[in-house]
Amino acid sequence: MRLPPSRIWLLLTVGWMSYAFVAAEQLLRWNREAGIALAYFDALVYCMGGYLPWIPLSYLLLWLVRRWPLGRKAPVRSVAALSTGTLATIVAMAAYVSATNPFFEWYADLPPFLDVVDTSLRNNLLIVLLILAVGHGLLLYERSRQHDLQIAELQSRLTGARLEALTAQLNPHFLFNTLNSIAEMVHHDAEAADRMLVGLSALLRRSLYRSSEQETPLRDELELLAHYLDIERVRLGPRLQVEWDVAPDCTQAHVPILILQPLAENAIVHSIARRREPGRVRIRARRDGHRLRLDIEDDGAPSAPGQGHGIGMRNTQARLHCLYGDDFGLVLARDAAGAGTRVSLDLPFSSTPVLPAGVSMERSSAVLPP
Repeated sequence: MRLPPSRIWLLLTVGWMSYAFVAAEQLLRWNREAGIALAYFDALVYCMGGYLPWIPLSYLLLWLVRRWPLGRKAPVRSVAALSTGTLATIVAMAAYVSATNPFFEWYADLPPFLDVVDTSLRNNLLIVLLILAVGHGLLLYERSRQHDLQIAELQSRLTGARLEALTAQLNPHFLFNTLNSIAEMVHHDAEAADRMLVGLSALLRRSLYRSSEQETPLRDELELLAHYLDIERVRLGPRLQVEWDVAPDCTQAHVPILILQPLAENAIVHSIARRREPGRVRIRARRDGHRLRLDIEDDGAPSAPGQGHGIGMRNTQARLHCLYGDDFGLVLARDAAGAGTRVSLDLPFSSTPVLPAGVSMERSSAVLPP
């Protein structure tokens, strides 16, 4: 990040004045060792006079570095500009010494100006080169910081674009499956199909209301899931039973939107829908310190060759990786005897902000039972 000119002037002033105080202490010690009496004020004035001119000169040298830095781009012009600035600084210091000699008495007898320039070259060339080196170091640091920020911004945009694509992928997948279910019902149970359409309308309102966001309170996600399960209850009838086991202290945790519906859909499609007898889907949520534990478990379908992962599991894992990196757990465990499958989610626990005054906490009739 580039410093504003006022900040650069301030840093240069503080830096050179501090160096003048240190030089005054050294000058007093040297004179004391040589047996020369010198007041601290006189030593300080002498050193201030010698180093304060470097404040504007340093600023000009830093400006030259920023304007014509050494590099692959126009190296001849950069070397010429910096060499000219170096020579101009040495001559300027010689002119300053000549002009202020009557006050500071740099020389007992002021020599010719070219001799003063020669002395300035020998005394000040190293200082000029150090300032140019510091200027290039600062410039490289700023460019490195800017490069890192650009990479971070590009990575953030890439992650955001991938998350939006993954979330957008869920909506048509779920919608097509639900419409297929309605199409199956409309031929032999028009009333049930009508109830499914009403439930689908409510579900779409909730799922698309915050389609641009990636996280939502767990309570809202559970209500969204409840709408979906209501639709599946109409289709499957008594074959689908739902059991809720949600701890009240975790309902305000942030979770990715539409994270549970694809997992519940997997349980229904690959387990409950293949059973002739009733089957149960269990949804559990628990807080464990700074972690949130979510489980979706079904009774399994012993006659089925095995559950597939499908778009639900692949999409869920990809979205979790985008959001949390490696700070999440997603485990699919099957009972060896085919008695059920459990999908377990382990996420960081993060509470939502307090709702503003006047926001209603009422929910629709499809919410999970208390």
